[in-house]
Amino acid sequence: MKSLGESIVHHIKFYTQLFPDDDKGRDIKPLKHNLSLHHMTVMNLSTFLLQFLESLVPLEMSSIVIPSELTTVLWLLSMDELLARTHNHLRPVAMKYLEGVDEHSHQLCLHTGDIFESLINTCKFLKACKVKELGSSLKEHVDLMEASVPSLTYHNHMEFVWEALKLCSKVFDPMTVAGERLIAVCQKTVLQLIAHPISDVRWQAYKASLRLAKDAFSVSHVTEPMSTICQKSLFLLDRAVLYQICCFGIYDENDKVSDVAIELITTLLLGRLSMSGDLWKKLLIGLIPSLPLLQGCVLIDPTLDQCILELVATNGSIGGHVTAEGDTITLPTLEKLRSALRLMFVKTLNCAVRLWDQLFGISPMKLMARKNRVFYMAFILR
Repeated sequence: MKSLGESIVHHIKFYTQLFPDDDKGRDIKPLKHNLSLHHMTVMNLSTFLLQFLESLVPLEMSSIVIPSELTTVLWLLSMDELLARTHNHLRPVAMKYLEGVDEHSHQLCLHTGDIFESLINTCKFLKACKVKELGSSLKEHVDLMEASVPSLTYHNHMEFVWEALKLCSKVFDPMTVAGERLIAVCQKTVLQLIAHPISDVRWQAYKASLRLAKDAFSVSHVTEPMSTICQKSLFLLDRAVLYQICCFGIYDENDKVSDVAIELITTLLLGRLSMSGDLWKKLLIGLIPSLPLLQGCVLIDPTLDQCILELVATNGSIGGHVTAEGDTITLPTLEKLRSALRLMFVKTLNCAVRLWDQLFGISPMKLMARKNRVFYMAFILR
């Protein structure tokens, strides 16, 4: 077995030596070998070796009987795609014996196979996005997108991010009438993209989300209160997505990502006049768990500061949140109180003074003028 393994490795090594680099191969005479000869030799020797193992070596004894030098051979045969295509019955044999002698290499082979399939699905998905006449159903399209996500780390093809988020926006749209499973898959995909470990992918995901949000909340839609275009933003109004943006996006260590995340959440809050009452209510309810984190970024951006202050310091129809349909919808009273108390501890005095004025209708300076020193001192010592 050891000699067979050495022979297989010897012929596999020639794969890379048959085509030397230009700089290295100028003074080297061409090898008197051809690729097909080495391929045929590897296939024949591999067939004999694996059939020999399958016939004489039980799987339970593989770690004892098979020499350690053969581990590399089994790994190479498990990773050989040409062998799998021409002799598809051999790869399962190599994989099961590899699992017995080296579990780590076996897991690596499985992971590589999954990434390979994911790359294929990525190509199919992008082709389906470009060629409309393929006629693939929405379910098939979403399945391809889900299967394509694992390989994004390896190819970093940013067009996939844009097409995937466009599809998620379409699936969340009530006009599409997608099933609950498809919506759940799209929600998972959105979270995977905006929380991706590669900062460039996160940046592209936030940029694509911002582009879709701006398109949904375009100023031209304000004159059409019953317009359904704003429904395209529903994929961003999910509670988990909003929490990811407020908790991690705004505070991302990459400045490009955090800047786009701030602009995205600001765009959502400024899109009230384009939203229906139900849509604005969904945004407010989705923001409740994220409000402490969102209020923590006060003083980062003036526009966002104003939006946060308006969420808290509103009194019914006076200064309330009027939607595209004319409805006035605000946060629940308890949440407004909690948010107001949090903002009382903001370091900037002007922000706290303005909040006090809008909540109680009187500034702390007037309280001082009326000699209400107790209230004023309580405000100063907040």
